[in-house]
Amino acid sequence: MISLFSSLSDLPSLLSCFTCMGNSDDPAVHAANMAILFMLALLVPVLGGLVGLIFHFGRREKRFAALEATNASSSTPDSP
Repeated sequence: MISLFSSLSDLPSLLSCFTCMGNSDDPAVHAANMAILFMLALLVPVLGGLVGLIFHFGRREKRFAALEATNASSSTPDSP
């Protein structure tokens, strides 16, 4: 029971990553930092493209709705 409490008191250092608690000159820390930058470099363009696609569809829908409205108003027959 005492060993459990002593191991839980050292829990933050057991759960920490290289970036937070490692030696900054260690190659593993450098590799972890590069992995984080690589994931961000992939994530930002993909999410940016998705947001751009959503805005493109929104503008296209507004343009199509305006075209439909002008076609509907110009093709109504005159009532006698």
